[in-house]
Amino acid sequence: MIKLLLASAFVVALAGCATAGNSSLKGATDESVASVIVEGKTTQAEVREVFGSPVTTYFDGTGGEVWTYILSSYKSDAKNFIPFMALVGTSASGTNTQLQVQFNEQDVVERYSFNNAEMEYGTGVFQ
Repeated sequence: MIKLLLASAFVVALAGCATAGNSSLKGATDESVASVIVEGKTTQAEVREVFGSPVTTYFDGTGGEVWTYILSSYKSDAKNFIPFMALVGTSASGTNTQLQVQFNEQDVVERYSFNNAEMEYGTGVFQ
């Protein structure tokens, strides 16, 4: 019986977490990104080697290319596990990390932006 309770608790704990996106951004900071990407010097190949394939790419109006990397990690808040609480709403909190890199026509980083934001989501009465 105790093994069943422990297994159930483990499954519930895992069910409350979700991560999606590029895992190379996990733990990234402004400083760690700046140590890898140097505007006017770092190439597309070097960015791909460190961060892997981008989530999206597009061409800007100047002939350059823009790559976007995203990592979202969320945990279900404890109140979601209170019986019948889901009937009135749910909530989650976590982080959304985004790196956007703009390359020039020579495939060298022209500029980049990095953002690591705390996020909260709610439905029903938790909006």
